[in-house]
Amino acid sequence: MTELRISRAHWMDRFRTDYRPVAEVECGTPIVFETNPSSRLATGPLFVKGAEPGDALAVTFRRVEVVGDEGVMWAIPGRGVFGSRVERLVNRVVPIQDGLAVFDDRVRIPVRPMVGVVGVAPRASGWPEWEPLASVVGRAPLPGESFCAWPGSHGGNLDCREVVAGATLYLPVAAPGAGLGIGDVHAAMGDGELMLSGVEVQGEVEVILSLRKGRAPRAPLVENSTHLMALGTDKTLEAAAQAAIEHMASLVQAALGLDLVETGMLLSAVGDLAICQLVNAYPTVRLSVEKRFVLGLSV
Repeated sequence: MTELRISRAHWMDRFRTDYRPVAEVECGTPIVFETNPSSRLATGPLFVKGAEPGDALAVTFRRVEVVGDEGVMWAIPGRGVFGSRVERLVNRVVPIQDGLAVFDDRVRIPVRPMVGVVGVAPRASGWPEWEPLASVVGRAPLPGESFCAWPGSHGGNLDCREVVAGATLYLPVAAPGAGLGIGDVHAAMGDGELMLSGVEVQGEVEVILSLRKGRAPRAPLVENSTHLMALGTDKTLEAAAQAAIEHMASLVQAALGLDLVETGMLLSAVGDLAICQLVNAYPTVRLSVEKRFVLGLSV
């Protein structure tokens, strides 16, 4: 099948219900997104034929690659875990050499490309409970709109380091055609993304799309060969963790027919809770479960 390539010149700074697609695509078509080195931009949006509200859009990552020989990291006053002590804006250029991100003469970090921003048009009701995010861009989001720099149930700037080649991300479709956008490739990023950014680079992301008709998840899910991961984003770290836990619990109960206590005990034994990011206005948390412990666990 002929590959579809979306140039990084087709950038978007927000996901929105009334999007204007840069292309239409059939499920199963190989698509290459050229990405810009910024969490505020994604490439797209795409109209996925057959995608309807209530569906799950499955984005399978076949290839995630760094383009070029350098990345950049940022520190901004007031942003990130250390923001209260950062006195001036700093951007650090990080050379990429022989599969390593050269932090300095002593520290070289293995390149592990991952995708920070993947999302679809949000639900039409908007995000009235997220009005404090107005401080980031000067206003609250409009109904059916979410800036690429923000995470949420539609995806967006999730910064989940498990969104790599070989993984599949499931997103809830809220608008006809989905309005898919992808961006913000990192050459390296640790869980939490503590200062503000990983090593942001230009990238290429090759995906294949499919649909699970009528099976939209309540929030993004990530699957690889061994694990299923539920992602939760909310105003506080505790609330984000609770969202991820409740989502995974519902999937485990459906797969195994367990009651609440049994489900909680199983997740206590085999679930791994981790922080994806603490820096994107609201935190994102993931709960991972090995699929071998929950036969039949699926989206």
